[in-house]
Amino acid sequence: MLVMSEGAYIGTLSVIRNVDKVELGKGAIIGTFNWIYGFPSGITEHFQEAGRASELIMGEGASLTSRHIVDCTSRVTIGAFTTVAGFYSQILTHGIDIRTNRQTSRPVTIGKYCLIGSRSTIVKGAVLPEGTVLSAGSMFRGTPEESHHIYSGVPATPVRALSIDDPYFTRLNGPVS
Repeated sequence: MLVMSEGAYIGTLSVIRNVDKVELGKGAIIGTFNWIYGFPSGITEHFQEAGRASELIMGEGASLTSRHIVDCTSRVTIGAFTTVAGFYSQILTHGIDIRTNRQTSRPVTIGKYCLIGSRSTIVKGAVLPEGTVLSAGSMFRGTPEESHHIYSGVPATPVRALSIDDPYFTRLNGPVS
């Protein structure tokens, strides 16, 4: 199922396959050359999590620029006015659990007004707080509660607080020009 609100856009040569639902909020953009894939919902031999949904949900003004990989085996939510910027970032919702010797998946949630730098990796179960800036090349995991911070490194940790009054966090239109 594809739900596109007013002004939403999907660029050329982006591939979306095996995803139950893609929902783009008002003015949300999927740029060019993105690879968005999933594993259809329901309990299967590979994924046995009840309630798993293979979905990409992008809020108003959210942007997935170009050449990113988004694994929607479980739900990926990209909040309003968030930018997955640059190139070659990965959002991963599944992997092998060595304790159970099984494929497992968990949703990834990216809050509102986040900025994700090039070549970043966000792994299953991650929740990025509102106003997170993830430095290029970082790997984000977990569910920290510190909003409006720059996170950097492998694994990413908060390195500096940001003002909630910065123009990126207060804009009412998006994506950024």
